[in-house]
Amino acid sequence: MASLQMRTWIVSADLVNVNLICSDISIWLVERNLTGHLFPLELLAREALNNAIIHGCQTNPAMQVYAELECDENTLSLTIRDEGIGFDWQGALQDNVFDDDRENGRGLKLYRLYADRVEFNDRGNQVILIRSLRNRTLFKSFQEKSEGK
Repeated sequence: MASLQMRTWIVSADLVNVNLICSDISIWLVERNLTGHLFPLELLAREALNNAIIHGCQTNPAMQVYAELECDENTLSLTIRDEGIGFDWQGALQDNVFDDDRENGRGLKLYRLYADRVEFNDRGNQVILIRSLRNRTLFKSFQEKSEGK
């Protein structure tokens, strides 16, 4: 993605940092007149950061979480990465985490609802959440969007 604007954060795996980053994201979006993306992007960021800190880093403040927000003429891209061992996102998708009766998998459901594209690295300790700035499209299939990554 040809990035026109970018903001990065590197923070300890402490939950207090979730609010700090989300506040920065809100300010960043308002400054760029992207207020229509405030709620969905903050929701995506909050969920991905909580997952990185709680599940990825086991809330160990000695570990770090990396966040990056990029904006070009067509998309907003939020990348969250932690120093944890990662998770089996492909297995989670096959386990039907989109079943409403399940208590786990909330993050994947939110990603599906509020991002146009979701990518994980092979290790499962990084997620990239992409939202279109132009034509908001329905998320066709989580697996289709993540194939080849």
